[in-house]
Amino acid sequence: MKFARVFTSLNNEFDEIYTSFIKLQPKLEKILDSDYFQDIQTCNADPMTCQSYVNKPMQRICKYKLLFEDILTNTQGTFEIPIVNRAVLQSRKILRKINGSLH
Repeated sequence: MKFARVFTSLNNEFDEIYTSFIKLQPKLEKILDSDYFQDIQTCNADPMTCQSYVNKPMQRICKYKLLFEDILTNTQGTFEIPIVNRAVLQSRKILRKINGSLH
């Protein structure tokens, strides 16, 4: 519930950060495809690729929406339901905005 409160209170910041990051993703992918990063990946003992780290924020915002929906579905009779409902709506709005910027 606390995370829903934080998410709703910082909604504009989440929106701005995620939207900006997603707009930069094609440039990041191009950079990560360079020989330099391919060499780093080859030498790196980390099983995750650089691309995996770039994809994490997008995966995370999708998980936020699912988390808030799950909390809303499984929570009854608490005064914080309106806050969680607002978090669901705001996370959906951010995802729609991101999806719109990708196409």
